[in-house]
Amino acid sequence: MSQPSVILATASYDHSIRFWEAKSGRCYRTINYQDSHVNRLEITPDKHYLAAAGNPHIRLFDVNSNSPQPVMSYDSHTNNVMAVGFQCDGNWMYSGSEDGTINCRAPGCQREYESRAAVNTVVLHPNQTELISGDQNGNIRVWDLTANSCSCELVCFVVLFFSTFDLCSGIGICRFRNVILSFGSFTIIGVQKGQTALVTRYINETTNI
Repeated sequence: MSQPSVILATASYDHSIRFWEAKSGRCYRTINYQDSHVNRLEITPDKHYLAAAGNPHIRLFDVNSNSPQPVMSYDSHTNNVMAVGFQCDGNWMYSGSEDGTINCRAPGCQREYESRAAVNTVVLHPNQTELISGDQNGNIRVWDLTANSCSCELVCFVVLFFSTFDLCSGIGICRFRNVILSFGSFTIIGVQKGQTALVTRYINETTNI
């Protein structure tokens, strides 16, 4: 099977993964994924494999094959896997789960970091040496892969529910729409859904794992 110039894949709670022709919108391949729903998809940098994050595993599929079977399975998490991604050269993979852990996997090596709360998202910094995670408690952590430690945190210590806010006076005047504002050691993160803002405190210190 020839590799398309653009790889478009979708998945959801319907227990299926679909590959589409980007130009025509035609679905040319469907994988029945009966193990669980799919939370996240990620294509390897070389476009050869597709990682599907489910509950509680990750399955790796060959993009250019018609086989419905995964070529590799990863079962180190114990709950929903919410994030998965790859280093820019595809040398290693990272993931985050509602079991509260972030994992890094390379041939013959695996690291695990404890977030102390269910992990919603993990992204790799462009420098390829730091992972940034967000958890269900509203905390953001930066994981230094070189030092093998958490280098800093944005710790959510209060959640405010309002539709308006003025940083200068503290009086509500305007609706938040996905705004991030910082002052001193505090950060206000406003989100549109539910008209919620998180107040976080920046902690710049290294915590050994």
